[in-house]
Amino acid sequence: MSVKLIAVDMDGTFLSDQKTYNRERFMAQYRQMKEQGIRFVVASGNQYYQLISFFPELKDQISFVAENGGWVVGYENCTGAKATERCVAEEGDVYDALTDKYLAIGCSCISPNDQRLQLLSQMVEEYQADGVIDVILQACHTYAVESLAIKRHLRQQHDLPYMAIETDYSTADLGQLSTRVAAFIEML
Repeated sequence: MSVKLIAVDMDGTFLSDQKTYNRERFMAQYRQMKEQGIRFVVASGNQYYQLISFFPELKDQISFVAENGGWVVGYENCTGAKATERCVAEEGDVYDALTDKYLAIGCSCISPNDQRLQLLSQMVEEYQADGVIDVILQACHTYAVESLAIKRHLRQQHDLPYMAIETDYSTADLGQLSTRVAAFIEML
């Protein structure tokens, strides 16, 4: 049986304690792997963009398993799909068109929030999501209030696992969030 793939962990395995590696040596080894048809895979709990920074010249040639094996396929919160999903109508009064667009955004400040449920359903189907993590920023209390309705909708309409995580804009809870997300992904 021949070797088809070599997967490496980064921290404490592939990288030195200084978070570096011998690039010249690795490139020679990588060329040998390519010649033999062996795929090279970087597997780590680190973020994808951090991992590709170690291999900028190879980022399109090697594979990455990052962020605990999960893949974020959409971001529905205020700065994600909500802001761009619906266009402003080009006919009629411009002020009415702008008002219609922004009042139809599925913001948690608007109740009932059927637009958010519709957008979530559309994204779940379009991106074939295996689960949903609802990111609740501590400054947005209305998202926290809405989380139960979102959980019920996703379970009843799509039979999807759901997890709500509350965080702020800092990295203080990064370890805790990483553990929770890893457990959620493992459950999938």
